[in-house]
This record gives sequence, C-alpha cells and structure tokens, in this order.
Amino acid sequence: MQRYQKSYLKNNIYLYPIEYRVVKPYCVKKLVGRDYDKIIFKAGYRTGAPRYECDYKGYLIENIKHEFFGNEEITVFSLPL
Repeated sequence: MQRYQKSYLKNNIYLYPIEYRVVKPYCVKKLVGRDYDKIIFKAGYRTGAPRYECDYKGYLIENIKHEFFGNEEITVFSLPL
C-alpha cells in the first residue's frame, strides 16, 4: 500500500509514524487480546531483509479511505511507531 505520510529512514527501512494493517482474521488473532513488549517490522519478505524493532504501543481501530482500496472506506488497525 502506498502511503502519503512523511516517512523517515532508520536502519535502512523507510518508516512511517503509523503503520496500518487491514482488519482481517490473521491480524485480529495476532493483535486483539494480546500485549507485547516489542514489535518487529521487516522491509520485504526476502531472506536477510532489513528489520526494525520498536516498542509496542498498542493499536487503534480506524476507518480510513485510501485510493489503494478504490477510495472506499476500510477498517484498519493503526499501530503507532
């Protein structure tokens, strides 16, 4: 998903102030009712892809509109970094 937020570079990964994940069963299973100390984001799926570890600050459930989804409103988990 393209993002239109200001990104910053850390550990060779372009990060955004908030990371979004569409509310789907996999993300619900991983986030709802759980608490973590850290969260790891990986820049791609290849072996050896850069990783960024940050403190887990919880999540919010939001409805957003984005052209990636045809400008339709979609429900997402927003994870502040």
